[in-house]
Amino acid sequence: MSDGFETLIYTDCRPGQGLQGSPGLQFQARSPDADPEAMKLVQSTLLYESPTSWMGQGRPVGSYPRSLAHVVDRYYATGAGVYLGREANGAREGNQLTHAVVTTDPDAYGAVRPAQLFGAPFWTTEPAPTTHCDPLGDDDWEPGPLDASRVQELVRTTPGGRDLLTALLSALQRLPEPNAPRVLFVCDDPLPVLGWITAGTLLLPQRQALGVSFKVFTTRPSYAVAQVLAVHPDWNRQHPTVANDQGYVVIDLTRNEWTPVAPTASASLWAGLFCTGDPYDVVDAVEVGVTLGLPDEQTVPVVAAAVLGRQPEPEHVLPLVRWLRDGPAEQLRSYGGGVADLLTRDVTGLPAAALGVLDEVALAGHRTDPGSPVWGADRVAAIRQALLAAELHVAVTGGASGSDRVPRLPEPLWTARHRREGQRRLAETLASAAPSGFEAALRVARRFELAAPIRDVPAAARAFVLDWADHPEHGYDPALWPDDGILADLCRDELRHRAAGSPQAAQTIADAWWPILEPRLQTVETDLDRAVLSAAVLHLPAPRRRELVHQFLRGALVDARSSAGLVGVLFARSPANPDEWELLLQEVPPRTPLPPDVFRSLRAALLDADLLPQRELKMCRQLRKRGLFVPDQPLAQLLDAVESLPDLTRELARATRRNRILSATLAVLPPNVVRTYADDLRTALLDNRRPDVVVDLLAELPGLVPAYLDQLCESTRRPGQVWHAVTAFLIGTDARTLPKLGRAKRSELGRAGQRWLARANERQVAAATELVRDLERRELTARWEEHVTTAKERGWLGRLWHRSR
Repeated sequence: MSDGFETLIYTDCRPGQGLQGSPGLQFQARSPDADPEAMKLVQSTLLYESPTSWMGQGRPVGSYPRSLAHVVDRYYATGAGVYLGREANGAREGNQLTHAVVTTDPDAYGAVRPAQLFGAPFWTTEPAPTTHCDPLGDDDWEPGPLDASRVQELVRTTPGGRDLLTALLSALQRLPEPNAPRVLFVCDDPLPVLGWITAGTLLLPQRQALGVSFKVFTTRPSYAVAQVLAVHPDWNRQHPTVANDQGYVVIDLTRNEWTPVAPTASASLWAGLFCTGDPYDVVDAVEVGVTLGLPDEQTVPVVAAAVLGRQPEPEHVLPLVRWLRDGPAEQLRSYGGGVADLLTRDVTGLPAAALGVLDEVALAGHRTDPGSPVWGADRVAAIRQALLAAELHVAVTGGASGSDRVPRLPEPLWTARHRREGQRRLAETLASAAPSGFEAALRVARRFELAAPIRDVPAAARAFVLDWADHPEHGYDPALWPDDGILADLCRDELRHRAAGSPQAAQTIADAWWPILEPRLQTVETDLDRAVLSAAVLHLPAPRRRELVHQFLRGALVDARSSAGLVGVLFARSPANPDEWELLLQEVPPRTPLPPDVFRSLRAALLDADLLPQRELKMCRQLRKRGLFVPDQPLAQLLDAVESLPDLTRELARATRRNRILSATLAVLPPNVVRTYADDLRTALLDNRRPDVVVDLLAELPGLVPAYLDQLCESTRRPGQVWHAVTAFLIGTDARTLPKLGRAKRSELGRAGQRWLARANERQVAAATELVRDLERRELTARWEEHVTTAKERGWLGRLWHRSR
C-alpha cells in the first residue's frame, strides 16, 4: 500500500488567495505534507507554457490545448495544465493553472503509466477554495481514458502504426544510455501524443516507465528538461522536423512521419505482440519479463510463450529452449511447463539447433519426471525423430553437422520401431543426396548410431565414390561415418583401378589419398599399395612414422628377398632415419642387402661431415657387419679407414724406416677421418723416435701438420724426449722437409731446438747427436754439431738443466 500523492495547485492569485498572500502567479494551494523541494520541482518543470503568439492574436481560451507533464528527480511528479486567459488581477493574457501530484513512492501510480493520467477526473481546472487542498489517496483517483485497449486501437488504425511503435519503443529503451537522443512529437492535439507515449511506456516495465519524463506541450524544447517533448506546429515554426531533426527523434503526427530509428533487440517483438494480442496480457507479460532477468532477445519469446501462449517464430525457438535448459529453477517452476508444452506439441518444423537443445531438455525432463505429460515417451521420441530429420535436412542442403554422438535413448523411449523409422529416413535422404550432402548425412548417421544403408542406395553410393575419388581435397574422414568400411573399400577399389599399370599415377593418387588409405593398409600387393606406403612414410610425423615402419617390418618380413623389397618400398621417397636404422637392425634378417637409397641420409651424414658423427658411424658399421648395407666405394673406404685406425696408429708409432705402403695408406685416408682422429694420429707420430720417418709420414697428412708442430714445440720445452728436439731441428733447418711450411714456423722450430739445448744435459745432447748422425746426412750433422759447439762456447749447454736440479 502506497502513501498516495501530495497535491499542488499553481495559478495567478488575487491578494490573499495564494500561499504567498500577495497577488500574482504562485502556488495557490497545497496539501499539508507537500514540501518546498517538491514545489520547486513542479514550478521549474511541469507548469503550463502559454504560447505568446496566440496570446497576441487573442485566440479564444477554448482553443488552447490542455497539457500534461511528468518528471522524476527524487520525487515523482505529474502535472496537468490548462490555459485560463486573463490574469486574476488585470486584463492581460497569460493566466494558466497547473494541478500537480507528487510522491516519493513509485507504487503510488500502481500499474498506471503517467501518460494515462491525461483526462483523469481528479484534475482540477479551478483554484481551490482555500490555500489547502487534500492529498490524493490510493482510492481517490482513477486514470483517464487512455487505457491499453484505446491506445492499441490508436496504433492499429495509424498507417504504419506498428513500425512507429517499434521506433518509439526503441528510442524510449535507449533513453538511459549516455547521449541518447530525446523524442519530440509534433502535433496540435495532446490526446494522440499522450496516446503514443502511453503505448510506448506500457511496453516498458512500470518502474522504467515512471523514469521517462515528458512534457506535452512546450514552447521551448531546447530549454525543457524532459526526455520526451511535444510541440504545437502553430506555436513555433522553427521547431525540429523529420527533415531537420536537430538531434531529436522527431515523430510528426500531423504528417505521419518519423525519424528512422534502429530497432532494439526486443522493440519490434513487443510491438508485434501489442498489435496482435490482448493488450492487457501483453502489459502483464512485460512485467513478468522483468522478473526473468534474461537478455532482451530471450525475454520476449519466453513471456510470449509462457504468459500469452503464443507459438514462437522459428528464430525465437532457440532462445526459448536454452532458457528451458539453463534458466533459474524458480522461473522454470513458474513458467517452464507452459513453454515446454507449447514447444513440444508439434516439433516437426523447429530448427535443428533448437531441436538439439530441446532433445537434451526432454531427456533430462523425462528422467526427472517420467510421468509428466510434457516429457512423456511419445514426445521425447518425437523430438529425437524431428532432430534427426532436421539434421539430415541441414546436412544435404550444405549446412554443418555435429560430430558428437547424441545421448542414447533407453527403452521404451526409443524402440525398434523408432530405429527402423530412423533408418528409413536416412536411406531416403542418402538416395536423393548430392555427393557432399551424402557425406554429411553419413556423419549425421554416426551421430545417431544408425547403420549406413549403402547397399540400399547403390546409385547414390556409386556417385559419391566417384566424386570422392575425383576430389580428395574434400578431406572426408571415414572415421566420422558409421563404421562398416564399405565406402572406403569401394573408393580404394576405384583408386586401385585408376592406378593400375602406372607407377606415376599411383604416386599422384597416393600423395592425395594416403591419409585415407594408409590406416586400412594391411598388405602391399598393388602399385597403389606401394605408393601409399611410401607416401605415408614421407608425410607422417616422426612418432607415427616409426610406428608404421615398425608395424610393417615386424609383421611382413619373411625372407631376404621380400624384406629387401618391402624396405625399398618403405623408404622409396624418404631415407631411413636413425630410429629406423635401429628397427632395421632388429627386424630385418641378417645378410639381407637393402637398397642403397634406404641409407642415403646415413651415407651423406658420414661423407659430408667435417667430423664423423659417432652414432651414425657406429650404426653404419653395424649395418654393414650384419649384411644389411653394402656401402659404395667412398663410404667403404671411409669405414675401412676407421676400422684399421688402431693398427695404423700402432704402425705410425713403431715405424723405423721409410715405408711406401704406409705412406700410400695415409695418402688416401679420408680428410674427415684425419680430423676426427687427429689426436690419435698426432700422439702416434709424437711417439715415433725416427725424425726422418716422421717427416715423411707428415708429408702425407698435411691436415695434421699444424697441430703436430704446435705439440712438437711444446714438447721441446722439456728435455726428456730427445727425438722431439731432433725432429724440430730437422724440420726447422732443412727446407726440403715439408716444403709448404712457412719461414716463420721453421724459425719457431729452430728456436725451439736452441731452447732444448739450453735445458739438456750432456748425456741428452750426446744421445741427440747420435740420432742426428743416424740420419746419414753430413750437412745436417755438421749444422747440429755447430749448434752444440756454439752452445758450449756461450755457456748455455746444460745451464738451465743444472739450475733446475
